[in-house]
Amino acid sequence: MRDLPPSSLGRSRVALLFGPAARAGWTLGELARHAAATNGHRLLVGSADEVADDLQHWFEHGAADGFTVIPTHVPAGLEACTDLVVPRLQERGLFRREYAAGTLRGNLGLG
Repeated sequence: MRDLPPSSLGRSRVALLFGPAARAGWTLGELARHAAATNGHRLLVGSADEVADDLQHWFEHGAADGFTVIPTHVPAGLEACTDLVVPRLQERGLFRREYAAGTLRGNLGLG
């Protein structure tokens, strides 16, 4: 696979797509199918413990300070995350159980 020219824009997105493709020896078609399925985002597949382990690893190694969850289907995919993964992260002290203030403004420190 041809290297792309260096760019500060989208470097992590390129790494997420081309890194696994290069390591696995994917064809251009396989890379295209993966990119279409993930919309360029990192794809996590596994049990609730495996997903929680992966998120914990990224967080504890400074690779992320938060995550945006994009479920493959709604509502079941989102419910699986909130009902199965979040409790595991809470048990590990990685996800809050409650907020300090009663409003979003309060939690953001706004008057």
